[in-house]
Amino acid sequence: MQIVDTITEWLGVKAMPSILHPPYEGDVVILDVPSYSQTDEYSCGAIAAWSIVETFYPKVDFWKFYTTVNPDPDEGIGPRGIVSALRKFKIGTHARRRLKWEDIKEIIDDGCPMLVGTGREIFEFGDHWNVLYGYGKRPDRVFLGNVPGLLRNQEVMSFKKFSREWNPCGEAIVCWGYE
Repeated sequence: MQIVDTITEWLGVKAMPSILHPPYEGDVVILDVPSYSQTDEYSCGAIAAWSIVETFYPKVDFWKFYTTVNPDPDEGIGPRGIVSALRKFKIGTHARRRLKWEDIKEIIDDGCPMLVGTGREIFEFGDHWNVLYGYGKRPDRVFLGNVPGLLRNQEVMSFKKFSREWNPCGEAIVCWGYE
């Protein structure tokens, strides 16, 4: 466990809300999804999923959700654990594969944010969980939440660059709220 993990455990702080937002200029579709950054090295799945829960149910208790996810300090949390926790909090999910640019736009247009994996440094299936909550056209780009950083934890990335970072490429957990 890193020193940062030890400090945040001691303080009891697991998520920092976004303070600065990326520019929403041009032809964009943005969902109203709160963005947070994890404060340790292993909670990305829990924090990204929390953004989804808070989108649809803003009064849900963070700690109740976080302890339901219960990320492992060495491994974090995988897709099955995230989906299980989301369903316990009335979030519908659909694992999608072979998504293309047109699919992303359609899903966002339908009001559904997505959980996506990015990175290729540690695991073959992605090192980090992000929330894909918007897109822009001309140029084609995506808006991601749960990007590591204290002041700005949202990022605008060209779709071409995102496709290189997306891991596994074309896969996402599409999310929506239900009663």
